[in-house]
Amino acid sequence: MENFVVVKRPGHPAELVRAPAALDLAFVRMFTSGYVELLQKGSSLSDVLDALTIFIEDGRDETMRANLALPGRVVAGPLLACLTSAEGEEHGLCLEHAEAVARALDHYGVGLERKAN
Repeated sequence: MENFVVVKRPGHPAELVRAPAALDLAFVRMFTSGYVELLQKGSSLSDVLDALTIFIEDGRDETMRANLALPGRVVAGPLLACLTSAEGEEHGLCLEHAEAVARALDHYGVGLERKAN
């Protein structure tokens, strides 16, 4: 079964990327570059996205573009969403879960064109 991570860059729709069996920092940095911050469980983003592990670039760089507007927080720069096992290892999501996460990220995305329903 294939697994995916969800990558969301500022101003762009979320995209699904095939994930290796085990995610490591080198893989995460391919999408976030630079230093990364892990949004802890209980943060506004992980609450919204049902206990995902979210890696974002160190958001203290004020030159980064806004990516998501969440209740109580704006997330700047690119992010990567995945799952964490009970053993603490990050891994990808099944296709259906990844698609749901991508829709949620796009819902909170900054600078995206909204489709009329």
